[in-house]
Amino acid sequence: MATDIGSRLQQAREARGQSLRDVAETTKISMFCLRAIEANDFGRLPGGIFRRAYVRSFAETVGLDAGEVVGDYQTCFEPNGVSPFKNAPGAGRVSTALRVVALVVAGVGILLWTLFVSQGSA
Repeated sequence: MATDIGSRLQQAREARGQSLRDVAETTKISMFCLRAIEANDFGRLPGGIFRRAYVRSFAETVGLDAGEVVGDYQTCFEPNGVSPFKNAPGAGRVSTALRVVALVVAGVGILLWTLFVSQGSA
């Protein structure tokens, strides 16, 4: 069944003898997100293109046709090209990835400022 993408991915993973941790290590997708995918709980994943990318990566890793699986995901969960989770609770929150990027940029800025100040006093 096309709407049960998570079960297809889980069955393919198990048929290859892969644990969820194996898939997480290969794809660099968190266990939390992989569990959500296997449960067809896409609302727990980062929005937009990330969902499709996660589904694609998971499918490739377990040996399924990634294009077909992503197409089924889009047909079932984004029929008009718009994610039904766009207005879901928490959808307006800043994603963890964006927070990490902001922290890294701030850290680099502080480092550069510190180097600049130390060069001026030397």
